[in-house]
Amino acid sequence: MYKNKKILALITARKNSVRLKKKNFMIISKQPLIYWTINSALQSKFLDSIYLSSDMSEILRYTKKFKRVKTLKRKRSLSLSNTSSYAVINDFLKKHKNYDYFCLLQPTSPLRTKTDIDNSIKMIVNRKSKSLISISKLKNGNFKTYLNHKGFLSNKLKNNKKYYINGAVYISKIEKKKIIKNFMTAKTLGYIMPKSRSIDIDNLKDFKKAEKYIKNKNII
Repeated sequence: MYKNKKILALITARKNSVRLKKKNFMIISKQPLIYWTINSALQSKFLDSIYLSSDMSEILRYTKKFKRVKTLKRKRSLSLSNTSSYAVINDFLKKHKNYDYFCLLQPTSPLRTKTDIDNSIKMIVNRKSKSLISISKLKNGNFKTYLNHKGFLSNKLKNNKKYYINGAVYISKIEKKKIIKNFMTAKTLGYIMPKSRSIDIDNLKDFKKAEKYIKNKNII
């Protein structure tokens, strides 16, 4: 809880992956990939409840050893390759009441820290904003966004500072209807993270790069 606001977190860990088979349970620096997200969530000072949703039996069994993390076996209809994150999130929110903010944490961002989670929560609550997405500075690439002078994400170039959505932290205020249609709105805050913590694992190259950072403890 932060400033009397209750925060609900969901870690999503689907079994199948297009490029890396069972990547959420691949071993990275002697731990399953899912461990690094669970660990940062458990260290957070502000997350009131932490849930993990998966259709993979190995992940569900493994997660049960973390007493504060509640496991949810995802139904098959929400575990398909074309199932959107929003379908999973909104099905989850239907069953959970009395929370003020929802935080999505993806296992593919193992370098995200407790500080990133807590600073993001402080930012969205203090600014009384509806949503927040973590970003990192972009030098090259096509998937970019910008920050306006108020700290909101924008698709309009206001300066030379380009960013990309790094996939580490997504937060949304829970409205009365308890439906999240999109984290990206006209007033979505951007929480800036360094590139050293912004690897979003999509392929083997990303995986090896993240493993190198963890082994060298090069997470700053």
